[in-house]
Amino acid sequence: MNDNKNNENIVKPELVNLNKVPVGNENPTLNQERANIVSASIQANKAIDEKKAKEVNNTIKNGKHNKAWYTLVVLFFLGVTAVCLFGVYSLSKYLMKDTDESKTTTTTKISDLSHFLNYLKDGTKVRKYQSEHYILLLGKDNLDLNQKKNYYLLLQTGENGILNKKDGTYTISEDGVLLDGNKYTFNEKGISYQGEVLASKDSEMKYYQYQDNEKSYFLLINGTIKGEYAQFIVSSTNQTQVMSGVYTETKDSIKFLNYEFKKNNEGIIYQNYTLKMYS
Repeated sequence: MNDNKNNENIVKPELVNLNKVPVGNENPTLNQERANIVSASIQANKAIDEKKAKEVNNTIKNGKHNKAWYTLVVLFFLGVTAVCLFGVYSLSKYLMKDTDESKTTTTTKISDLSHFLNYLKDGTKVRKYQSEHYILLLGKDNLDLNQKKNYYLLLQTGENGILNKKDGTYTISEDGVLLDGNKYTFNEKGISYQGEVLASKDSEMKYYQYQDNEKSYFLLINGTIKGEYAQFIVSSTNQTQVMSGVYTETKDSIKFLNYEFKKNNEGIIYQNYTLKMYS
């Protein structure tokens, strides 16, 4: 048996050269025994090689299985991590979107309410509000030289025209409009009245005005179809008179109750005073 460190003590059979061995009389039994020993050595060597090969193969297979298992575990955790990150991202995006939408909605409402209030409180002009059945016109400030009141014209309309009308005084508070002392609330959409919301409608109207320190003449015309109506306010330092009724208009004049206002290039004429037109 040869001692070979590289082959880990594997027995390598060596053929016997009978020519070199002094043999006396040829013995068949001895020859057979020798052949058996050689055959046994070869088989033992093969057995050792097969065992080692199996061990190596098993080691390789186990190594491959371990690597495959490790790879699957890593991929699994990476997948779970990716799903978690995507979920967190989606949730944060949704929350940010919801927050942004809430901020946008709140900002829009504040902006709309601010715009509404700016229009409502602008006493330098007539303001008009309208719903399906009502038309409200708030007159300009400082038309009443006697009692310093502000006047409104309220019309109730139907399919056949005006059903009812009302003249009165108004004031504006922080949370409502008072018509003859009765408060009606408002928001960015309009003024609540009789179950309806009167929205701003700055159209289909015009007015004519003359004013100095002693007299004020003001004719308000509402031109809404089936809502044609007029209000005439005459005021001095001694008294104020408010009149309203239907009117007719041509290219030359406007007729209202017993009055006829002739037109000129700037507006209409009343008692030799020109009331300039505004719309």
